Amino acid sequence: MKAFLAFLLLLAVGPATAQTVTSAQSKVAVIFSSATLQGNGADTTEDALSAYTGTVFLANVGDVVHFTARGVSLGSTDSKSIRLKLGGTTACTATNAAAGNTTWYFDCWILKTGSNTQSAWFFNNNATNNVASSLNSITVTDNVSLTVNVTAQNATAGTANSIQIQAGFAHYFPAQ
Repeated sequence: MKAFLAFLLLLAVGPATAQTVTSAQSKVAVIFSSATLQGNGADTTEDALSAYTGTVFLANVGDVVHFTARGVSLGSTDSKSIRLKLGGTTACTATNAAAGNTTWYFDCWILKTGSNTQSAWFFNNNATNNVASSLNSITVTDNVSLTVNVTAQNATAGTANSIQIQAGFAHYFPAQ
């Protein structure tokens, strides 16, 4: 049985980087990491978090991007949403709208299933242990480099830093 080894190089070098590190054995690449705390603006619009804005290229059916992120949010009943976007299309979402929801986490897998079609499977969790699992079908033109970014929106109150990201990691797995 062929051993599978994946070495993840954590690039905690301040603001997110778009560095690529590839392991020839596992065909896994860490496409970014960040441990810099960044938050939303003092408005009710959707804001890009500085955790990562970079590109991936889903060339073949079976290519996968795996993204995990964790952060904190204001302990209020404001309607707060954190979204992972691929090429401007929401793939995965976490919400925090309960006063006890002071942390959030999501784990999102995006799989190229066909030409310009992807499936995004994810689960999210918050401090009150509300866990949601979902499968989204998305259609993003994927024969070009795609922007991957995390956004945050407090749709109730224009409170700066009411949603913050503490860390995020993305990995690219090419089809075998």
